Amino acid sequence: MSLREQLRKPTLDSEDYFYVDSSNLSENINFIQNEHIENIYLIPRKGGYKLEEIDFLADLPFVKSIRMTACDKVKNFNGIKNLEQLEDLHFFSAKNITVDLSNLKNLKRISIFIQP
Repeated sequence: MSLREQLRKPTLDSEDYFYVDSSNLSENINFIQNEHIENIYLIPRKGGYKLEEIDFLADLPFVKSIRMTACDKVKNFNGIKNLEQLEDLHFFSAKNITVDLSNLKNLKRISIFIQP
């Protein structure tokens, strides 16, 4: 899938999100920075996000919305604290996690779903 194809709407009524592919993470980060993409999606599908950490978010401080769906491999969520412009956080997981959101002064909406 091309980088342009990774930028799409998760639902018909939403803005475009960039679906991060962890197998091409450096190229994805460069594309997000060059295009100043503010919405990213992490989902562990084929061609999706499959790493244990999200520290790469430190390179994307301008991101305003992040959706993480079923990223159960992620064990370290410290990268979220670098998103000082973050306004929207949607998180869906099958496990309980601890995430420090105290640095996110612009956070307006948060959705967290824990599936037992």
